[in-house]
Amino acid sequence: MQNDPIHDEAVRKLFNESSENYASLFLPKKTGKNFAFRKRLVLVSEAAQQASGQLFDCATGSGEVSTAILAKGRFERATLLDISPRMLDLVAKQINEKLARNIASQIELIRENIFCFAPKDENCKYDCILCLGLIAHTGRLKELLVLLRGLLVKDGIILLQSTLLDHFGTRVERFFSEERFFRKHGYKITYYRHQDVTSACADAGLEIFAHKRFSLGLPFGDHFWGWGNYQLELFFQRWAEVHGSEAIYVLKADGKA
Repeated sequence: MQNDPIHDEAVRKLFNESSENYASLFLPKKTGKNFAFRKRLVLVSEAAQQASGQLFDCATGSGEVSTAILAKGRFERATLLDISPRMLDLVAKQINEKLARNIASQIELIRENIFCFAPKDENCKYDCILCLGLIAHTGRLKELLVLLRGLLVKDGIILLQSTLLDHFGTRVERFFSEERFFRKHGYKITYYRHQDVTSACADAGLEIFAHKRFSLGLPFGDHFWGWGNYQLELFFQRWAEVHGSEAIYVLKADGKA
């Protein structure tokens, strides 16, 4: 499938305009969405401790997750990619403020679409690949996973995040917001069920080594009462580990190719 430049520009425009708001979701504010983003950071940082060597983030956003992982000192080099120049400006700020100079000097920031970047970088392999907050904005899950598998070392891992359509709250939010989002931004968010992720992984030559769910995912909860939604997220953490709206997948090559 070829890239759609109109779609790419719509995604770039969205994240350029929302970059500061996106970064604020990692702050310790008492809202449900901040709880979920900070939980994502914790879970991904923990899972990344399985690997060391070279890190690749294919949609780094404002850089909080990547810098948290790099601060632990397990990775010698890192390539952080994003389609939005304003996001990369925030990443550079994160690196300067939170990482030691010797770590920061080994980080490469690239403004590129992963579907354009991966074929050009096929000779470079990574020990840990992050794919967080991306698949909903591409609608090309299987194709993306095939590309990422090609960038993975033999025993490397891919950490994939997805909002799951199995969750009732996700279905409700999609029903009420899908058309409004499309009219405003020019493309639709794509949601996946757990089985969709499982099938796409199998087709791409990957296996799900582990996965963790999180976030109560009350639809529009912050819109009605952010603090209250935060308290519900805290109270229902154990429930969300089984039924949550979000999931982090640890993927490995299946060894068949």
